[in-house]
Amino acid sequence: MTGASDPPELRIPRGNLLRSRVVSDIGTTLSRVLSRNLTGYATLVPQETLLLSGDAKGVVTFTDGIPVLAYNTVTDSGGPDALAELAVPGPYRVELYAVGAESLEAAHGAETLRVAPGAPATELADDQALADRVREAAPDHRLDDEGEETDAVAAFLSATMTASKQFVSRRRSRPEIGRKSGDSMRRLRILLSTTTHVTTVRSMTMSRAKRRRCRGMTEPEPSGFGPHARIVRITVLRLLTLTAPTEFADWYAASRAYTRHVAEGMAFDGASTLDGERVTETLRSAPTELSSAAARSVATTLLADGAFSEPYCEWLPTWYELGLIAPVRYGEWRLRRVATEIAKRAAVTVTAPRFSRPQDVLVDGRPALAGVSGFRDRFVLADALLHLEWFVHVATADGIDVPANLVERTREESLSYYAGDRAHLSPEVRRFQRLLFADDEWVHRVNDRYGLDSALFDLWERLLSAERQRLKAESR
Repeated sequence: MTGASDPPELRIPRGNLLRSRVVSDIGTTLSRVLSRNLTGYATLVPQETLLLSGDAKGVVTFTDGIPVLAYNTVTDSGGPDALAELAVPGPYRVELYAVGAESLEAAHGAETLRVAPGAPATELADDQALADRVREAAPDHRLDDEGEETDAVAAFLSATMTASKQFVSRRRSRPEIGRKSGDSMRRLRILLSTTTHVTTVRSMTMSRAKRRRCRGMTEPEPSGFGPHARIVRITVLRLLTLTAPTEFADWYAASRAYTRHVAEGMAFDGASTLDGERVTETLRSAPTELSSAAARSVATTLLADGAFSEPYCEWLPTWYELGLIAPVRYGEWRLRRVATEIAKRAAVTVTAPRFSRPQDVLVDGRPALAGVSGFRDRFVLADALLHLEWFVHVATADGIDVPANLVERTREESLSYYAGDRAHLSPEVRRFQRLLFADDEWVHRVNDRYGLDSALFDLWERLLSAERQRLKAESR
């Protein structure tokens, strides 16, 4: 017997198990459901995930092959929120069940759980063609749900922000930051039973404001570095809408120009082996026609760019890391998916670099950040180390010979210079770092080409440019 305050229960029979397997692409399951006009549901367990762990399951239901509702059993999120939390790289363990339509009627009446017909295809499978097929097959009244699909990226950022706060807090030994909930927001809980034939649904009201609250993501004001500095809207979120390889042509062009600039400035062998302009145009117009060498360059560059930002944030103050970690993680996921697609088509193997994190680095026997204070000093230290690691990895993929002894000396001297007691860099290392700090040009180019008008990018550009100019002045 339940108390008077308990919400009503909606019961979904477990149904007939049709399929249970691990899939690398959830689109295969969604396509099968559509072609069979299945009425029932699928349980999804992401194997690589930012937000879920253990026996957590996502649930997506279908009527005649068309997705109707989505739910996340760990966070109790429903609708676009649930899809956003499940939208992580595969593989997934998927179980597919057939259930009578009458058994789903009550659950399908919970509008806070509903998703647009094409949303699972775009958010879980990144398959626009499949989403179009689903929409074509959907009844007219379901197309009214399509407006909800535009909230998916925002919902991902909101969900990732919550998990990221908890992650950062645990890592930095601070009190864990829990999920916030207001008086106007209650959640819907689904408990999937593995010992009975019933799925229990506790239906409660979930405000749609939850999905829209994350639209106020912010960035630090360029004139202030403190956690209480005035904030402005993050315009870099526009980058998160990029999905197709062709849309990353200008991004790759900026990165390749940077790699070549540094390599030619240091007179490294192989600096001009790859024709970056031709690769860029092929990526822009016909990415499936990239040569193996070109595909390796593009995919490695995008993987390195995706992997760069989260370790970078760890070198910065906690308030700054928390402000950026959500879009950073989504951006990495997107870049990784595009890079994997390009590499797979060209049948090449690529890897992402493993960037140094503060806990991995000692300077004169002390933690690397022990002798560094202030936002600017941390920012410059992080860049001095991580852009070196980025360059070595990407340049090697581009066929550029980077002398290992120079890399080792640059790392050692730079750490001692920016985080220790070293007074000056040796001439060769100073020249190398001066060229590497030209990543302000990369920031400017991406900001300009994608029309971001981002105060955050402007801040980065000023800090990087100032350090490059300072090193140039020291060389005279």
